[in-house]
Formats: sequence, C-alpha cells, structure tokens
Amino acid sequence: MAGGSKRQRGRQRTLEQSDTKVPVQVERFVERHPEIVAQLIQQRTYFSGPIPEPDTLARYNDVMPGLGERIVAMAEREQTHRHDVDDKLIRVFSRGQWLGFTLGLVALLAGGYLSILGHEGFGIAAFIGSVAVIAGSLLFGRRGKKAVA
Repeated sequence: MAGGSKRQRGRQRTLEQSDTKVPVQVERFVERHPEIVAQLIQQRTYFSGPIPEPDTLARYNDVMPGLGERIVAMAEREQTHRHDVDDKLIRVFSRGQWLGFTLGLVALLAGGYLSILGHEGFGIAAFIGSVAVIAGSLLFGRRGKKAVA
C-alpha cells in the first residue's frame, strides 16, 4: 500500500497538525484512562548505600510486615562481613611485611657469613642482591598504587 494504512496516516496527520491539538488529545487521554497515566507517571526514588530512607523502609513494611527490619539486618550483616574481610587482609599484609623483612635480614646475614668463610664473591653477591631488592621494594613498591583508606 502506498502511503501506509489508514491508521498510520491518521497518526501522521495528528503529529503533523499544530501544537495546540496535541495537548487537547493528551487531556482527553488522561480523562479517559487515569489508571494508565498513574502507572506511567510513578515517582522513582534512588538512594545510595545499603539502607533506604526511613519513609521507604516504612513502605517496605507495608508491602510485607518485617521487611524493613530484614533489610536493616542484611545491611548490618554485610557491614560485619566487610569489616572481617578488611581485618583479615590487614593481618595478611602485616604477615607478608614481616616475612619479607625476615628473608631480607637472612639474606644479608648469609652474605656476610659467606664472606667470612672465604666465599667473597658469593657473599658480596648475596649482600648486594638483598640490599638491592630491599631498596627497590622501598623505592618502587608504592609506585602506581593508590593509598587504601
């Protein structure tokens, strides 16, 4: 069909007509179908964080009794879990730092001990190598890493 169906031509005519006709048609639609308009125009609220605003929590309780308390309890459990994970990470990093310090100290002592035994080449290599690794980790270890707050 050239030009489309009768219904499509009617839509095109409506859109092409003057701006004063469109609001009249919208008003008629709103009068005839208030339930559809109410569904289309719903207020959306957004919040950041694990717990919504108190008014929203109260409405959750209207939907299902006790749902607001469950949401708050869930947020508290999540916070406790996050704190536990952070504490474990701090302990692991601390343990790693002590292990690195101990290994560096052992390498320095081994280099000195090898030098005393007469293996100056190996002793100096171990000593210089361990100092270079420790100095390198101190100088370049934080490069590109953001501070954890």
